[in-house]
Amino acid sequence: MANVVDHAATDAVQDQVMRHNANSALYNGHYANEKVRFDVQSAGLGRPSVDGVLRMLTHMSLICDPRALVHVPDEYLAALPPDPVITALEQEREQLKAGAYRIQGTSIEAEVRRLTAAIGSARTKRRNIISQEFRDEYFRCRPTEDIERHNNGQLEEEYIEPVVEHQIPQRAQLVDLICPRITDITPQNAVKRRIQVAELMLALCKCREIPSRYRLRVGIPTPSIFKEESPELGLLNPIFPLECRKKQCPFCIGDESKSYK
Repeated sequence: MANVVDHAATDAVQDQVMRHNANSALYNGHYANEKVRFDVQSAGLGRPSVDGVLRMLTHMSLICDPRALVHVPDEYLAALPPDPVITALEQEREQLKAGAYRIQGTSIEAEVRRLTAAIGSARTKRRNIISQEFRDEYFRCRPTEDIERHNNGQLEEEYIEPVVEHQIPQRAQLVDLICPRITDITPQNAVKRRIQVAELMLALCKCREIPSRYRLRVGIPTPSIFKEESPELGLLNPIFPLECRKKQCPFCIGDESKSYK
């Protein structure tokens, strides 16, 4: 394998494959990096590499498994034992505070804040490690489970794609026009389709989408104390509310670039 990589791969890949790790005592960790971004199989068989195709498919998310969870379920996290490092840091912080709630201006403020930052960093690192191991375990066990299910005559699990909701209607219309692959289409319809896509892109560039973390929860509207009918103003648009909610920003009213939600 080293000879194949030496003649076909770049210097960076050669260093990953052929440079040994002196601190490793196991065969699996003998090399500096056993996960190499290089098509070693195609190079060994003497056929063209498919690295470019794999990078393109990976960029387009066509070879990803949507069933693999990104976030670890709560019941899985609850079953794990507590981290001894985080527990020790929390105990040290509690002993230092000695039941005090406010530490601003005290002699222990700097140390308590340092411990709080260390606890947050340790929790983030632990959560990332658990999430990565959870995904790796899924990809290791999934092929074996599929083979066993096929040998036992069980039906394959039906995957239901989640429904994607868009705040801006132009975005949803663009998805319906761009994503589907259409082969039997006339040149006239293709031109009309391109014009429609250009118009929707232009309209989408004029809109702004509010991040989901700042989205207000829609509650039950309170009964209005004003009359909804006014002979001077006439009939109002039913889409526009008659009164603002308590948490509604007055500066966003009338901004057509934002969605109503």
